[in-house]
Amino acid sequence: MVFAFFVLLGGARAQTITCPRPTISGTPTEKQVLEKFYCDTGGANWINKTNWGATDIGTWYRVITNQQGKVNGLRLSDNKLTGTIRTELGSLSSLEHLRLNGNQLSDMIPPELGNLTSLIQLHLHTNKLTGKIPDLSRLSSLTELRLNGNQLSEMIPTQLGSLTRLVFLFLNGNGL
Repeated sequence: MVFAFFVLLGGARAQTITCPRPTISGTPTEKQVLEKFYCDTGGANWINKTNWGATDIGTWYRVITNQQGKVNGLRLSDNKLTGTIRTELGSLSSLEHLRLNGNQLSDMIPPELGNLTSLIQLHLHTNKLTGKIPDLSRLSSLTELRLNGNQLSEMIPTQLGSLTRLVFLFLNGNGL
């Protein structure tokens, strides 16, 4: 019986995420948000995508979950992500650490990231992000904001001055 159990486990196949993902209607689950993120950022070509697609998102490479199983960290630095940061990431309400730096992400920073009120670290530096810095004034827990080394333009938003816990602010290497 133990041998049969071992064989069953040994023969289990890892699930994969099929892209493109269908359009999400209603309020998406965190798993749906991450699956869409995977597809939108070229997940099939990432350097490391270990366990992405498994049932438990807490086992996915560089996805950190809290005791309630909610995503509180997404740390995919230097992992060959391409494409855009989608608005759905703004629905990960327990997210504290978002590190997507050192990739090839392009287009604008979605203003929905300003909804992540638990966010402590936002690292989007060294990508190809364009446009203006969105309103991030609701990120009252933010201590690190690293947007340097992109192609951001326009004025530095005055709302950044309301981030009283902000310790590290890196905006250099842009067209601000």
